[in-house]
Amino acid sequence: MPKKYFRKRKEVKALKRKQYSEDLEMLFTAMDNGRYKLAKILILGKLSVNCKNSDHATPITVLCKNYSSSNEEERLKFIKFLLKRRAKLNIKDIHGMDASDYIKQNSLQKVIQLVDENLEELISLVT
Repeated sequence: MPKKYFRKRKEVKALKRKQYSEDLEMLFTAMDNGRYKLAKILILGKLSVNCKNSDHATPITVLCKNYSSSNEEERLKFIKFLLKRRAKLNIKDIHGMDASDYIKQNSLQKVIQLVDENLEELISLVT
């Protein structure tokens, strides 16, 4: 194969990595700003529900770590969406904490209730 082909292939891979990085940044920025519809579109489109930011935190970990009661109904809907998409609660961030740790630390009773209510459905997704 000619060198030109391999050069183009490397360029395409580099562009894809750059686009993925930008999409990842857009996802976590959208979540920080309470723009859960945009975050949902990004996950449905091309990002994994268990993707990680620079702190190695997944979307559900970030939501549980930085939980606030503002826009709570939309936030809970988004957490439910993540759970239905098989978000893992046990992926550790750079601080050695995962979503379940932050749920306990922040006493997120509504999130615990949401996980409990959807437990049967979540189990059926795995089996």
